[in-house]
Amino acid sequence: MTYPNYVQSYGYAAPMLPAGPYLLRTGAAGAMIAGGWAAVTDLRRMREGELTRDEAIKHTVTNAAIGAGAGVLAGTAAHLVRNHPLTGVAVVLAVGAGALYMAGQEKANEPAGS
Repeated sequence: MTYPNYVQSYGYAAPMLPAGPYLLRTGAAGAMIAGGWAAVTDLRRMREGELTRDEAIKHTVTNAAIGAGAGVLAGTAAHLVRNHPLTGVAVVLAVGAGALYMAGQEKANEPAGS
């Protein structure tokens, strides 16, 4: 049986994890989005005197790294949803719960009154 080029077809069971280049692209996209947003907000805060240049760079790089990890997780979840629907739903729920937990931890670590 032949398929058109736009149909993804495996002659065997679909792989559980996506290929490395796919994960690299999703990680890079996540890093660009999170790092870009952090850079824009930190530039404003730096101009207002809230942050030093070194603090802004550290914060931007940290957010870019977190965004890369989130991009890889989201890409893996998308791959699983596409190729293994029941497993994918469980992964999406787990990633969502983990993201909410991490967001709550970040807020809990901030000093009161900031």
